[in-house]
Amino acid sequence: MPKIFIIIVNFNAWRNTLACLESLDKLSYSNFEIIIVDNNSQDDSIVQIEKYLDTNSKNRYHLFTNPVNEGFAEGNNIGITYARDHEADYILLLNNDTIVDENFLNEMIQIGEADEAIGIIGSTIYYESEPDKIWFASAKFSWLGGGRHIIKLITKDSRPSDFITGCALLIKKEVIQKIGQMPIDYFIYYEDIDWCLSAKKAGFKMAVATNAKIWHKISHTTEKLGEPIIQYYHIRNALLLTSRHAPIYIRYPIYLWSIWHYIKQWIKSCISSKTRPINKMIRQGIVSFYKNKFNEYPGSKKIVVAVEGHELEKSNRAGIARILKEEMSAIAKIPGIHRKYKIIFYFNKLVPDDKFLESSLFEKKLLKIPWIPASFTLFYNFLIPLISLINAPNIFYFPSYMVPFLCMGKIIVCIADVVYEAEPNGLPPIHYISYKFLARWGAKRASKIITISEFSKKEIIKYYCVRPDKIVVSHLGVDEKFRNITDESIIESTKNKYKIKNNFILFTAQIFHRRKVVESMLAFETIARDFPDIQFLIIGRNLTYPHKDLFKIIADINKRVQREAIVIDEYIKNDNDLISLFSSAKLFLYISSYEGFGLPPVEALKCGTPPVVTDNEISREILGEGAFFVKNCCDHESIANTLRNALSSESLRGEIVKKGQAHINKFSWFDKGKEFHELLEELTIE
Repeated sequence: MPKIFIIIVNFNAWRNTLACLESLDKLSYSNFEIIIVDNNSQDDSIVQIEKYLDTNSKNRYHLFTNPVNEGFAEGNNIGITYARDHEADYILLLNNDTIVDENFLNEMIQIGEADEAIGIIGSTIYYESEPDKIWFASAKFSWLGGGRHIIKLITKDSRPSDFITGCALLIKKEVIQKIGQMPIDYFIYYEDIDWCLSAKKAGFKMAVATNAKIWHKISHTTEKLGEPIIQYYHIRNALLLTSRHAPIYIRYPIYLWSIWHYIKQWIKSCISSKTRPINKMIRQGIVSFYKNKFNEYPGSKKIVVAVEGHELEKSNRAGIARILKEEMSAIAKIPGIHRKYKIIFYFNKLVPDDKFLESSLFEKKLLKIPWIPASFTLFYNFLIPLISLINAPNIFYFPSYMVPFLCMGKIIVCIADVVYEAEPNGLPPIHYISYKFLARWGAKRASKIITISEFSKKEIIKYYCVRPDKIVVSHLGVDEKFRNITDESIIESTKNKYKIKNNFILFTAQIFHRRKVVESMLAFETIARDFPDIQFLIIGRNLTYPHKDLFKIIADINKRVQREAIVIDEYIKNDNDLISLFSSAKLFLYISSYEGFGLPPVEALKCGTPPVVTDNEISREILGEGAFFVKNCCDHESIANTLRNALSSESLRGEIVKKGQAHINKFSWFDKGKEFHELLEELTIE
């Protein structure tokens, strides 16, 4: 018995879909599964469909939600992809506004199995409102007359057809293997004819199973094609179908006719205001064909999201810049998002050449005033608010804590932590003042606040007194490139670059006082003589305030222990070096009094190295039990005792890594991208 997948596309019509599913539950054919694809419904379709599925056999239903309405074909293609991956013999496209006879699938399969040359099978379709009246029994197609339904029933079990309507279309897997999935450029109307013509060219026949019956919820009034939007799709898609399949002697006269038809519609719109909307849509459909504008709603405007992008201009990125890049890279991978959204990055001094910015989702703009040198103060406090006023994007996203005072419209701000409130002494006065006022203003002004941990959410509520429902927690992700490397030649080559002779402990991040690098160095000095083959490698920009001379401290320690115990470098050369160092370190030492998330320990765990961190709320949230914990981060003896314990037991280190990796598997950049997209959807609906 062939395996059948039935695909139903839903868009704001859950009642029809549930009625269709109820009729399918009564089928006499047993070897089938149902795929439901929701095309971004704005009603409660998902809730209602899931409620129905909960009361039925789960192994026969698969529900997919599309983030944007990409049209009939693309909705079906999602289901087709799944069906092909799960050994479908036949795939049935079925409109959700249909009711099926319990034996209709048996009848269709019987016709398909009787003749190998038949690749696409249809059914006899009746009006649901007039159950004995036929809507489709077969079809004829000609380039001059177009497609028309034959409504006369015959007594034979099957009859040939020039095409099969997409209302109920059963296709063999062999056909899809030859001609591919449904063409997506039509959005709606004519894609079924295009598919059938492609199948015919590939040597397959079409037939209708006469005794297979379904009922379609359609009325005569909707068939008169009076609505302007329907006229748009019909003229545009008819021209598209002609360009793809018509012989040359038909194609070029049709092009000439379309020009005359455009002029005629323009004249009609000048004469009569009554038909003007239809005339306009027909003209727009012709123009869309020649401009190659397909698979979108006519006249639709994309939702514009502006992003303040100066962090991406930095050559040595950390923190905010890394988060923004990964977040936006993930968003660009969401299927079809570019059809609904346009994300515009605004830059101050230069446009970065990141590959992810090449996506059609993104646009890049440099904000500069001629003859005036680029200035961050001018860019942030004058040009960005000016853009918000003149261009009026639907949403403005500020990824780095602060929002300019004069910025207009809906705003999303990312506040990763409030360290400037909790530990203000570690910041230069100018930075402290900027964060103090502009971040506080941003928290009050923003429509939504993104933060990166539950701990940070509590801190934002504590310091800024904002409503909890205004804050969205979206954890950071871990890139798939972070993995354990065991190739000794790669590891040795990397260690040589950074003057590491044997085993080592690693720290890498921007260096602030709160990250307790000095205390960590003193702790390592305490244990250095007990572990003479281990060095401490520190990599990061020294951003301590007041400034600490780390080179002098390291030189003094190395002199006291009489070897090059501690090595420091400002930057890691590339990602491959970072992964190699994470993989080969004995421990990753990251002692901090305050973090919003703390990504480096997570990346170290991913590469198989246990972290040593402060025992506080944020560390427990992010790492679970997957770390060695230091009780007092300000006491170098406490740090030293934890290091000694961790270095003394390889089995304990392995156990910590195992626990940690199980905990951090939930962190994904793709999930963060989806969460950002969901936030955009929420704000655009409001």
